[in-house]
Amino acid sequence: MTILLPLGLLGLLGIAALIIIYIIRPNYQQKMISSTYVWKLSLKYRRKRIPISRFRNILLFVLQVLIIALCAFLLAYPVILSEVDVLNTERVIVIDSSAMRVSDNGETRYQRAVTEAKTLTQTTLNAGGTITIIMADNDPYYLAQRSTYVNADDVYASLDALLEGTTSCSYASADMDKAADLAQDILDENPQAEVYLYTGTTYIYQNEFNVINVAADDEWNVAVLDCTVELDYDNYYTFSIDVACYGRSEEITLYCDVEGANNKEGSDITLARVVQFGTDAEEQTVTFDSSDSQIYAWETLHIYVIADDSFSDDNSFYYYGGTKETITVQYVSDANNIYVPTVLAAVSYVLSDSYNIAVTEVNYNVTNYATTGFDVYIFEHSRIPSTIPTDGIVIILDPEAQSSNAGFTWGGTVSVDSSTTLTSGVQHDLTNNINVTSITIAEYQRITNYDGYTPLMYYEDNPILLYKNEADSKVVVLALDLNMSNMAVQTAFPLFMYNVFKYYLPVTVSDFLYEVGDTVSLSAKSSSLSVSGVDVNTTYTEFPANIIVTKPGTYTLTQQWINGEYIIESIFVKIPSTESNINREVDYLPTLVVDVVTEDFTIDLLIYFAAALAALLFIEWLLQAREYF
Repeated sequence: MTILLPLGLLGLLGIAALIIIYIIRPNYQQKMISSTYVWKLSLKYRRKRIPISRFRNILLFVLQVLIIALCAFLLAYPVILSEVDVLNTERVIVIDSSAMRVSDNGETRYQRAVTEAKTLTQTTLNAGGTITIIMADNDPYYLAQRSTYVNADDVYASLDALLEGTTSCSYASADMDKAADLAQDILDENPQAEVYLYTGTTYIYQNEFNVINVAADDEWNVAVLDCTVELDYDNYYTFSIDVACYGRSEEITLYCDVEGANNKEGSDITLARVVQFGTDAEEQTVTFDSSDSQIYAWETLHIYVIADDSFSDDNSFYYYGGTKETITVQYVSDANNIYVPTVLAAVSYVLSDSYNIAVTEVNYNVTNYATTGFDVYIFEHSRIPSTIPTDGIVIILDPEAQSSNAGFTWGGTVSVDSSTTLTSGVQHDLTNNINVTSITIAEYQRITNYDGYTPLMYYEDNPILLYKNEADSKVVVLALDLNMSNMAVQTAFPLFMYNVFKYYLPVTVSDFLYEVGDTVSLSAKSSSLSVSGVDVNTTYTEFPANIIVTKPGTYTLTQQWINGEYIIESIFVKIPSTESNINREVDYLPTLVVDVVTEDFTIDLLIYFAAALAALLFIEWLLQAREYF
């Protein structure tokens, strides 16, 4: 109970006044007087009533105190405070726009979600409420934010646009955490907003979301999920393919077309396997090994199933990268040097997952060697051609001759103290992980007039390692004799050669299979790289470059090598495996923090106190009246 007018309690002072009145009023006193028989009789009768009179007087006093107290409380205005929840008509609608392309009777889950969301939007806005719509794909965003009936037409138009032309439903997994963060921003402004999620995924713990599942009962899906390729001990390839069937027991035939099998023209091989799916086995791994077909080389795998299911976009995919690009290397020297061939063999092994490096070593007694037709040229000592090649990467070791187009001037051989160490120039990829100051030399080749080159190592002010990387000239110069330096017996020289290949011949992509929503990092051997694919046709000139793939399918990467030939590679982007599972269950949705907003509500007690006062006054009147009867 709460008092609204505390000054009214001053009426309780009336109790003190009542007590004073009882104290000062005359008391009954017994006196001896002459009497008659009648007087004595009446006195005797009165004395018998004294105990009852005392009890009545005490009761009257208590009643009068209560009457005064009730009057004081009536003046103070007593009420009871309570809290009631504040009702609100603001709603936040989250539309799952991940791979909800599963269809039933010509209508996809996404279309059903948008249609039902529009119905709720109309109901909310017509009632004078506020609406927020969040599109939950791999990068959630607001379609409408705290919109009211004033801009209802714009909201309806935005929802209609979701179903027009190319649907805005993505192929990637929905980032529900970020979608919940956007919804939480609305709840922070209005904790009483209701959050609705339209989805085809089953969530066991829905937290503060009102989940509306738009899945249909007859939907089913068969999907090719993934593929791994391994080379066995007999140098034959094994293809392990993950395939699944959700929502129905089916017998499916899985096909694997091996294009360019065993490097034979038109030698495509089709592998097939019948797979039986039951209700308890939704995912299986099918393996094609050498017992199916002895395949030791391949270019492309086309893996697919033929089924009239509810979601056809995951029924097939391609696996590229079966044939590695060949890098041709020519090594020319006028001396029998074991360091360079050994390091080339080591680099070839390290990069074998990306390239097939073929080395041609020219005998040191042979003076005729190629200046065209190779990807990498290595010239050592005096075997520097008068005109260095321009159709590949040129590595010049210990130059003891002059080339007309090399871009630098040879100044002769200089001998120094064998304990002399080098110093670093600018930091560069070519010197990654190399401890330059640990390299000692006994002699070096003086290089002058090296315009266009960038020095990376020095002896005093003399450049020892220089490079340039231009569209028509890719040259590295190491102006020291490996036999007159400790560089060859340290890790410095192998690291240097490895860095040369990684810098001038970077792998375009790290893999050939990605999922929708992945970020693909691109590098290039040339100054530009063109990417074409599903709704993509872009050319990149700065590397590394990143591209976020948003649709499944094949993407073609094209670049022109320094010799004028085009290098064409392909990658495939598949739908995430989790999105193929149309019956997927998730444990919980992100937690939304909802504060309960209440307002005070008062219950007036005046009527109850007045009724009690009337009852006490009536009882007091009855007690007073008995004195006269």
